[in-house]
Parts: sequence; C-alpha cells; structure tokens
Amino acid sequence: MEDPNAVPERSCVNCHFFVKETNTGGPTPTVSFVTTEERRKIKSGADPGTLVRDYNVLCCHKKVWDAANLPRETTGNLRPLLMAERRESCFFFPWTPGMSMPAAVELERAASDRGEAERDRALTRQTARAASRAAWAAIIVAATAAIIALGKLLLDWLK
Repeated sequence: MEDPNAVPERSCVNCHFFVKETNTGGPTPTVSFVTTEERRKIKSGADPGTLVRDYNVLCCHKKVWDAANLPRETTGNLRPLLMAERRESCFFFPWTPGMSMPAAVELERAASDRGEAERDRALTRQTARAASRAAWAAIIVAATAAIIALGKLLLDWLK
C-alpha cells in the first residue's frame, strides 16, 4: 500500500527550480535556493510560508508558478502545490545542492531535448514500420494480380 505522505519524485519540493525571490527594490529580485534542510522541513509537514519573510516570495525559477500571483486561498497552503506530482507537465530538474542555476537550466534543457529527440526517433521508427507494411501489402496485391492474370492467360491458352 502506498504511503499517503510520500513525496513524488517529480514534485516542486524536489526540483532545483524551487527558489525564494527577494525583492530589495532593485530592478530584478535576488534569487536564492530553498535549502536541503528547508525542503526536508516542508516534506515533514512544515508550513512553506515559514521560509519567507515579508520581502521574500516562494516561486518556480522557470515561472511555472509564483506564490505572489496565486489566489489568496492557495498562498495560505502551498504544500499541495509543492508536493504535487508534476510528471511531464512542467520543467523539472532534480535538486542538486551546490549546482548553479545556469547549469541546472542548461542540463534541464539538454534532458528535454534528448527526450524530444527520442520521441521523434520513436515516431520515425513507427512511421517506417507502417510504410514497410504498406509496401509489403502493395507487393502482395501486385503479385496476386499477376498470378491471377497469368492464370487467366493459361486458361485461355488451354481452351
């Protein structure tokens, strides 16, 4: 039986792009990682809101979501958002302590490109198999027609 408190592997709380943005009044906010310890606390049931101060906001660095732009009823309880299984519905790169954000962005892009290329190759193989079956069907139909024509000629010749 599955543990109802289990955290899906591909969830925001396990993603490298889960960050805190600090607005210090400058043109762009300062981005800092949600630490391994903070992630552990969230997984253990801590309120994610305790990680931020008045000038911080939790968000996805890839802008899939931003706590500052969520409906008020959602911002009071971010745990369901952070713990949800993301599958292929968004950007995801596993949290890797010590890895820079640009490296994670590039590695996620490369992984995404590899996945897309593999899907393209699979579609190409599927299309090639279908074309091959169609070609064999055409050969069989042509051979059958030729055999029938030869049979008719032979019957005419024997008459």
